[in-house]
Formats: sequence, structure tokens, C-alpha cells
Amino acid sequence: MKKIQAKTFTKFFFLGNLQSSPNGKHYAFLASKAKDSLQGYDHVLHIGTRTSTKTFMRLNSANYCFLDEETLLLNTHTTKQEAQENRKGFLSVFYASTLSDKKLTKSFSVPFRARIEGRRNVSEVLLSASMAPEDHVLYEGDKKEREDYVSATMERSFFEDFDERPYYQNGGGFTHGKMRQLFSYNLKEGTLKRLLPKDFSFEAFAFSQDKKTLYYTGKTKEEMNTMTSGLYAYDFEHGTHRVLCEHGTLAFMFLEEIDRILVAAAKSTDAYGLNQNPDFYRFKDGDFSLLKTYGESVGNTLSTDCKLMPSPVKTSKDGKLYFLSTIDDHVEIRSLNLKGELDTVCRYDGGVDGMVSQENGIFVVAMHAQKLQEVYAYDLTAKPRQVTQFNAKLSEHNVVKPRPLVIKRQGYEVKGFVLLPKEYDGFQKFPAVLNIHGGPKTSYGSIYHHEMQHWVNEGYVVFFANPKGSDGKGDDFADLRGCYGKDDYEDLMAFAEAVLNEYPAIDRGKLFVAGQSYGGFMVNWIIAHTNMFKAAISDSSITNWISYFGTSDIGHFFTEDQTALKPTNMEALLRQSPLYYAEDIETPLLLIHGEKDYRCPIEQAQQFYALLKWRGVDVRFLWMKNEGHGFSFLGSPQARMKRLNVIEEWLERFR
Repeated sequence: MKKIQAKTFTKFFFLGNLQSSPNGKHYAFLASKAKDSLQGYDHVLHIGTRTSTKTFMRLNSANYCFLDEETLLLNTHTTKQEAQENRKGFLSVFYASTLSDKKLTKSFSVPFRARIEGRRNVSEVLLSASMAPEDHVLYEGDKKEREDYVSATMERSFFEDFDERPYYQNGGGFTHGKMRQLFSYNLKEGTLKRLLPKDFSFEAFAFSQDKKTLYYTGKTKEEMNTMTSGLYAYDFEHGTHRVLCEHGTLAFMFLEEIDRILVAAAKSTDAYGLNQNPDFYRFKDGDFSLLKTYGESVGNTLSTDCKLMPSPVKTSKDGKLYFLSTIDDHVEIRSLNLKGELDTVCRYDGGVDGMVSQENGIFVVAMHAQKLQEVYAYDLTAKPRQVTQFNAKLSEHNVVKPRPLVIKRQGYEVKGFVLLPKEYDGFQKFPAVLNIHGGPKTSYGSIYHHEMQHWVNEGYVVFFANPKGSDGKGDDFADLRGCYGKDDYEDLMAFAEAVLNEYPAIDRGKLFVAGQSYGGFMVNWIIAHTNMFKAAISDSSITNWISYFGTSDIGHFFTEDQTALKPTNMEALLRQSPLYYAEDIETPLLLIHGEKDYRCPIEQAQQFYALLKWRGVDVRFLWMKNEGHGFSFLGSPQARMKRLNVIEEWLERFR
């Protein structure tokens, strides 16, 4: 068996952006792989039928949709010169291609940066764009007004001026004043129509089954962005809007019309804050009401570093809503009918990343057991059937199967896993790494996780768990507001002790702890409260809730929600911050952070690094330029490789 190395991930295919043709004859998805230069990813679009898939076309953009059963609309360019001209002129150009000839034919262009959101019918598509009020001159103004706009944009390129929060977004740069707009483009008439007011920003949408109505969620511009949204309906024939649910009560996740009844997954934040799980609502005959209390996770929140692009988490078929739900350490496909009856359709040994309905069932992108992403067909009666073999060569490597371990706590259980090196015989001593997931409302399962498989192939025992605050066990278990560093800390320490007792060949003098985002927060907290670890790795972490409130793109609501404190209660906020306990830290620490991380801004690492360095602690800081939050799986391949190599160097130094 081949050894899993840091660079092994560069041979993986990451599947995403799964879509279905209008009548379910075909489906499509992107298979992405690191470029040989490691400067980015190659994206290849594949077309699937019930029994097979075939390569369709290499793309330079992940944005596409089906126009009909045989035609695709692609947001792309054909030459580098065209791409440069489009960027300079604020143009978006769209091409059509049939499945039979694969020839790109220019379909239309719009004079602003837009992306395809979906198809209403064969001659009408929906486009979205992030636009400030002054940006609308790009399509409303004449040639001179457009030229003046471009000139003014260049003149103000050296500053930003804003009066709202958030003013930037992780992965999206400065977003102040921008509203997520929705447009309809008529392919036959060549006409563009804005569907929403200029001061409104949409979030999710769904068509009625007759395509005459667009249901959408969103809100008008706010100086301080809130979590809730309103639910609205747009009548295409009359161009009118109506309110189905006022803004201020619910946060909507998704919409789907089933047998002419709109079903919405939405949540109040009253009981459990922003991480509260959703329930299901319906709109019928002018009445918006509760369809089914759910209270479980919707979507796939299993932690892995082997996903790149999202796919739909819901679909509908035969009068039922099908959706993904993270339950404990795995993902299930569940169904809901219009009577409010729930059913578990399929329990995956692993994670389902997305699904679409087809003529003969459902197709999913999933990570089954210790396999990487593949496409599976499921007819809703038998076991899922694997369709693709993109990542079959992983079986040639030493993939270690996680061993489950459950510990009992006061009133609940904590489930985790242990990876043992193939050399583990119970006699010689082995170093070990405790790895902590982000979130906190995510979870670990038994699916493939590259960095941990790399570590165990280097001879480390690796263990990981889902402490209090993790997803998959309902709202009560996930509720960690005001309790960071309390139950979660005790759970992790108890789990670590259980692992050491279960596997006595682990060298207690060579224990390491690592984590990203919330996991990085916990690393910072742990080494400030115990010296049991020989060295630590804190990646993209929070260290100071006070500055986090002011600098994070979500800090203005996430800080108050998660700490259960007002931002003016600085003494209490500081006591919930690892920075406050830096005087007690002796453990050598590797800090890793992306320069363009606006979720957990890099100043969090800077503060911690400066204080620990001043104290004389052995601390190293890996500053990754041009990378944002989550770059360990979303970042450039070269950044991911550098991170893995530096972590390996750090661990080996203290081994």
C-alpha cells in the first residue's frame, strides 16, 4: 500500500455543483483537480445519465445551467484576451453548447458582472449580481454614463468609505453598499429586467411549478445586518410583489414548491440563537404556517478537507421534499410530505454533499465510508449504486479506518474516533494528535479527512471527537452560547484521557493538539489551561472576543450570540478570550492564518503571537498571503501544500 503524503491530495478529484436538466434526462457536475503548477484548479464539466457519465468540457468558471435537455448555458470565456476585456469593461458573456457537438456559441452578454442562477424556461434565465445603487448605471445608462462610471471606479480604487456592517465578507472582499440583485434575461427578445428593488438583497429563491411565480427571501438594506429575512412572491405576468412572511421573525434556509404548496426550511433564533436548527413551514391559500417541527440539522456539516464546491441539499419528487440531515456522525436523506410526515429514506455511512432528482430516482455526490467523493444513483428502494470512479486510486493507499470510541458524560455521550498507524502493535510508543473541528456547530464522522490520514501515515495516532457544541444531536447539545471553554473543554479532555487509557502505547509525553477556526480557539484555550500537550497548532482562530466583534465580517452578531454578552461588557468578554490567559501558556505553538481571512481576521493571530513572543514562548507564525478562512480545503493547492508541510515540520520537531 502506498503511503499517504501531504501532496497526495493534488491527485484527488473534488466533485460539486451538481445540477439536473429540466425533465431529469441528464445531470451535470464539475470534477475539479489541482493544476500541476498548484496555482489553482482545473474544472471539467461532466454529463451523466442513469447508467454512466462522460466528460463534456473543461471550464474556466463553475457557473452554468441547463437550458433544456440537450443544451447548457455557460458563464465563460474562450480566450485570455476576452477574459481581460470582459473584466476591464465590466461585462459578463454567456455561451450555449449542446451535448452533441460541445461547440461554444455566444448566446448573450450583460454590461455588468453577473452569474447564472437558474432557468425559468427555455427562453428565460435568472441572473444575479452584487450591486450598489450607483452600479445600476452599467445597464441603465448610456455609453458616456458607463464610461464615467468606469473612470470613477478607477479613481476610488485606493479607498473604501462605508456606513454599515458588514462592510466586507470572507471570500468576497469589500461588500458595503452591495445588494444581491436578481435579473431576468429573455433569450428570444434579448431583454434584461431587474426583478427586485435596488435597495433589496435576495438570499434564496424557488420557482412555482408552473413557473409563473418566483418565491424569494431577503431584506432591504440595513445599517447593521440581522439574521432574519422576509418571504415574498413575485408574479412574472403582472410584475407585482407580495409579502408572505414579514421580515424579522425567521431566518430562511431554503424554499421548494410541492404540489402547488410552498415549503420552507426556516428557523427562529429565539430559543437557541443563530445556530438553532430549522423547522418546516408551508404557505397555502394565503396562510403561512408551521408544517412540521424538526429541530435537527439540515444539510451536511461533517468536517473534511476534501470538498471544494457545494451542491443542492434538497430536491423534490413525487409530492415529497427530500433533504439532507446530519445525524450524529453521518448524513441521512430524509423525506417530508405535505401532511408533515417525516421518513428516513437512506442512512449513509459517511456524508452526502448534494443531490438532484432524476427520471428514475435521485443522484447524489457523496463520501461513502473512507472513499473520496463519487456520484451515486439511488432509486429510493435499493442501496445506492456507485456511478463514477474518479477517486478509485485512493484504494491503493494506506487509508486507515477510524475506530469509534464513546464516552459517557453527565446526561449525554461524546462520540469520537481513533486512527492507528499500521505499525501500532501495542508495545512500542507512538506520538498522538488530538484534532478539533471548527464551527463549533459542525461534526466529525468516519469520512476521509486528508490531513489526519497524512498524520497517521507518518506514524501518529490521531484522535478526534464531537464535544458539546457539535452538530448532529439536536439544539440542546449544540447550544454553546456563553460556554466556550467549559463543557466542550471538559469533554475533549475526558475524551483524550479515555483514548490514552484505551490505547496505552500512546506516549503521554508526545501529545499534540491541533484545530481550525473554533477548533483553533479551543487549541488556544486548552494550552492556556493545561500543559499536557508537547506542542500545538492553532489555525485561523479566535483569541480576543473584543477585537473580533469589531473586525470579523460576522463579529457584530456572532460575538454577542456566542458569548451571551453585550459588546460593551469588555471585562467579561476578555475572560472568555484565550488572550486573557496567555500568561499561563508554556506550550510551543504554531499559528497559521490567512491574510484575507475576514471571518476570523488575522489580527487575532497577530495579537496572540505578539504577546506569546514577548513572554518568550516558543511560537511560530505562518502568514498565508491572499488566502481566506478555510483555505485548508478552499484555498489554492500551493497554500494547502505549504500548510501541510509546515505542520509536519512542527510536529516532527517535537516528536
